[in-house]
Amino acid sequence: MEGKTIRNPSEEEIKNLQRKDATVAKPKSKNKVKNINKENMFEPEAVEFDLPSGSLIIPGGKIKVRRMTTVEEGIFQETVSRMFQGSSDALNTSAFFDSLNRAIDNCIKSDVSIYELSLIDKIPLFVFISAKTYGDKHDLELSCPVCGDSSEFNIDLSKLDTKIVPEDIEYPKEIELTSFDFPVKMLIQYPVIGDEAIWTDDIMRPVEQFLSLVYSAEGELPDGTKIDEEHYIQIVENLNSDDKKIIKEWMNDFSQYGTNAYVNKKVCNNKECEKYKKIQRVAIPIENIFIKVFV
Repeated sequence: MEGKTIRNPSEEEIKNLQRKDATVAKPKSKNKVKNINKENMFEPEAVEFDLPSGSLIIPGGKIKVRRMTTVEEGIFQETVSRMFQGSSDALNTSAFFDSLNRAIDNCIKSDVSIYELSLIDKIPLFVFISAKTYGDKHDLELSCPVCGDSSEFNIDLSKLDTKIVPEDIEYPKEIELTSFDFPVKMLIQYPVIGDEAIWTDDIMRPVEQFLSLVYSAEGELPDGTKIDEEHYIQIVENLNSDDKKIIKEWMNDFSQYGTNAYVNKKVCNNKECEKYKKIQRVAIPIENIFIKVFV
């Protein structure tokens, strides 16, 4: 599996982002999603999963998922194997997320693609499927963010805190832009998993990032032209610092929803480190569950 090349988008790619088929987190329909029948009698039974994003994107806010099988493990194992074989893309973040997404997508047994789901749904879904496949409790190494010293702790996935988006939340979020001499109203959304690469690449791509947040925009240009999708890229390219600050603050606030994949632990045993024996907020390396299985 080859990783994606990190580069600036071409003019043609930017235009493609303006098309009507660009990723927008709009509900599939007014009806609840349909469940998919088992492919064969040996396939594991699917169980219901409550999306932290609720009904914001997927009507009903629930999907069916099953545990992983050897097929999904094979998808993920390809990337993990390269990590330990020292290949050129051993630490390729894009390849890692791609294999993980494809494995999880296979486990979804509703008429929904993982790439349509909100980014706040990914970690909770990952944790849920991991627990169904390998159990709730795992011994994982937690590393000190300062010096890298690590200690092993038993983590119970069933006890991770997951915060659900409230039903009465304003979504998409409406913003009256101040960037222009004429009124422009923009509705913004939280990124979907299909836009994940835009937010995880090593090189920042602010135009594409802001563009992925645009749900819709409305207003009228000085010449009387109504604002439509063809204007979205021009809008995000010319946002002032105040508007960008408001958008970023909303993003930070919304990111509180989903699963808190952090714990407060004394992870550092390095006496020379400033964090020695001190409680720190440390990320749980949930993906290492798979690595421990495969190596």
